[in-house]
Amino acid sequence: MGIVGSDKVVGEIVFKVEDWQNQRAEIGYRLSESIAGKGVCTEAATLLIDFLFTEIVFFKLVAKCDPRNIASYKVMEKLGFKKEAFFKDHYLMGNEWTDQYDYGLLATNW
Repeated sequence: MGIVGSDKVVGEIVFKVEDWQNQRAEIGYRLSESIAGKGVCTEAATLLIDFLFTEIVFFKLVAKCDPRNIASYKVMEKLGFKKEAFFKDHYLMGNEWTDQYDYGLLATNW
């Protein structure tokens, strides 16, 4: 889904089902630096999370980020996600091995 500001797309927020049987999905988001820090991503994520927990009735949502992306994990924490794991050199981004934080949010904590 696109995040729109001033009549143009300034970001995106997505989800994918990780596991139907265990009612778990992953969310992710990207936002233009021109709109960062204005609460837009938090607002869009709040709407998506509410939909996923109340309409589709997932049990748990997860989100992942590079630990250097402070803004991303601050959004997760603001939304109630808890850091569940740290993975050293978890994936290759370009020519660089990158660490990863994994966050989780249970429907009962929403």
